[in-house]
Amino acid sequence: MIKSQFIRFAVVGVISTALNYSLFLLLLSVLSINYLIASAFGYVCGLCLGYPLNRLWTFELVQDSSDKKIKYLLVYLLSLVMGLVLLEFLVVNLLFRPEIANIFVIGFLTLAKFIGVKYLVFKK
Repeated sequence: MIKSQFIRFAVVGVISTALNYSLFLLLLSVLSINYLIASAFGYVCGLCLGYPLNRLWTFELVQDSSDKKIKYLLVYLLSLVMGLVLLEFLVVNLLFRPEIANIFVIGFLTLAKFIGVKYLVFKK
């Protein structure tokens, strides 16, 4: 069960990450917005898409509650903070380009978010 949930979580992640990264690149490259702000904005948009998909499809929970929404938001906000810290570290200290560093951050956070969402938000 965990394997199939992780696969579905990954599919939702690919969809929300495509939105996240596309908005990040648009804001960064076209509008010259700071990479941390661009990353945070893309992340929040991906979060808004990912919650209903994960609730209904990945973890198959029909009932919704404000408790679950708050926990989901907290897991994702904590992930956002971790991601921004890691992004800043990779760009400033290791001299990665923001576009490349953000790909590493997204990959790292995928596993962290799955664990948080599965065991804190949508546990059965």
